[in-house]
Amino acid sequence: MRTRSVKQALGATVAVAIAALIAVGLVALALVVQRTNTGADPMASFTQVPAVPDDVQALITWLPDGELARRVEPTTREAVGAAWARGWHRLDVAQRTHDSAGIETWFVGALPEQIAASVGETQVRSSVTQFGHTMQITFYSLDGSIIGLESMSDIERAVESGPSRRSVERLQAVLVLSDGNWRVRHLTALPTSSTDKPTFSEPT
Repeated sequence: MRTRSVKQALGATVAVAIAALIAVGLVALALVVQRTNTGADPMASFTQVPAVPDDVQALITWLPDGELARRVEPTTREAVGAAWARGWHRLDVAQRTHDSAGIETWFVGALPEQIAASVGETQVRSSVTQFGHTMQITFYSLDGSIIGLESMSDIERAVESGPSRRSVERLQAVLVLSDGNWRVRHLTALPTSSTDKPTFSEPT
């Protein structure tokens, strides 16, 4: 009898263990199905690097230039627009991943160091998504190496585990031609309001 009781107890234990394993397997399968159907964990979106848009020029709308001492060549305008959009994309990558490597490709002067410091000071990841930029060139140096512009940029900023905020930001920038590439040297946020329209002035 005693042996039979032991066997029954062992059998019951094995049955419970098998049931537990089946339950765990079902839960795991449900999680796999859920992730397959709904995509990755939303928190992972801050570590996934979005692809650069195939046509960055589609993000740029040019207003007529201000009074310039030199006409802006079409190829220069295209290169400046691409540098502006790609610079925003690289800034987004830095904020999502806390990796500022390569930021100097699109920013120069004190900006790369400032950006690296800002993304390194916090463990919270964030993102910046660009929807479009309405831009006007306000200055073009006679030697073709410096451009001043203002932009009304449609930007959405988000913080990991926090809210997102989309707004039109008015920005003033100076870009310089360095090693064959246009890079942002100075960037200033200008005051805006809900009734703001693109009004531009020569950069300081």
